[in-house]
Amino acid sequence: MLKLGYLLYLAFLILTVVAKSPESAEHIRSLSNAQRIARRLPLRPPKFGRFLPGSATPVLAARTGSPSIVPVVNAKIKVTRADNGNLVGYISKTYSNPAQNYNWFGVTSSIANALQVSFTPATGSGPIEITQLNGPDSSYHFLGAVPGNSGSNLSASNGNRIFVTSSSHTAAGSPPTGAGASNAFNSGTASESTIWFYDTTSQSLTAVWHNTDGSPTTTNLLYQPSLGALELSGTQPSPTNTNLYQVVYTVVF
Repeated sequence: MLKLGYLLYLAFLILTVVAKSPESAEHIRSLSNAQRIARRLPLRPPKFGRFLPGSATPVLAARTGSPSIVPVVNAKIKVTRADNGNLVGYISKTYSNPAQNYNWFGVTSSIANALQVSFTPATGSGPIEITQLNGPDSSYHFLGAVPGNSGSNLSASNGNRIFVTSSSHTAAGSPPTGAGASNAFNSGTASESTIWFYDTTSQSLTAVWHNTDGSPTTTNLLYQPSLGALELSGTQPSPTNTNLYQVVYTVVF
């Protein structure tokens, strides 16, 4: 009897110790941070790789990307000689010959009197349209070009020239249309506006003119001092021609 009583007492002690033993590791891992704080235990380590509902994972975000925001450029256009880099002036905010309705743009020596323009750089290689902010004719909002009396088609050999002026909107790649331009120089008002290409590295502007058959011609930017006229042509002027020379357009802020 004494031996049996001793064994029962020993079993009771073992059960009491087990009941008071520390919680199992598995149970502790299941505790919330609030329960851990109450027990003075370390907080649960953070779990990575979880995302809020509706949010993109890093892989998805890398694949899709965020839409880039292309800033609008507000500037003036400096004109320099292509042969020596000398300053010719800035595209003027007034026409050179408004009395005869030959409303082409020329240059001014004062940046305060320069044409203020605005445009959004192309996200690819496409042309842009340049808006005039203080242009001379509120009916025509864009910086474009209109043919002269030599015709509407430019090439590397025909010597034709067209004039930089204010224009209505025309679509990219469109041949000259009768949408309107602030110029009645002989051939009328057929014009193009979405002809400019902007180089974000050099800040330079170039132009591509589309002929009546839709074929493009990369133009040379010219200045003719006797007319005070900025022009475009498919051909380069003779180096000995002092009244017509090639220029460079550069955006300045």
